[in-house]
Amino acid sequence: MSIKDLVDEILVLDASTDKTPEIVEDLRENQGLPVKLHRMRLGDMAYTRNLGLSMTKHKWILIWDADFILKEEATKFLKKLLKNMDERRYYLVYWPHICLDGDLMHQDPVNPLHVEHWLFTWSPKLHYAKVGYSDSLIAPSLLLRCVY
Repeated sequence: MSIKDLVDEILVLDASTDKTPEIVEDLRENQGLPVKLHRMRLGDMAYTRNLGLSMTKHKWILIWDADFILKEEATKFLKKLLKNMDERRYYLVYWPHICLDGDLMHQDPVNPLHVEHWLFTWSPKLHYAKVGYSDSLIAPSLLLRCVY
């Protein structure tokens, strides 16, 4: 839960058969975290992420896998970065990360430092689509200003 001090709401879209519902209940009831669980059938990631976009009520969207860990100093940095951005604009914020866990789905064997995660401002013009083997955020280029 390394992002708990960064976000206003945690939306879990879950198709697993593990104990995710119990974990979410514990986070909500015993730790007071603003977690919402939506159970669903296993499907493609583009559909799942579009569902999440349709359910959110917040300006900033952070796509985050359960096994990702945000360094403590990154929370302060990101809060300051977002506070200083023009509220009238739309943004995509990318940051590089290094895979240390052996997760072969998210590793580039040639360059372990790569950009994958998304932090962006919500817009009705955004949607996810399957591109090749993965899902990609589709955004009109005139709408967004990229920050690296």
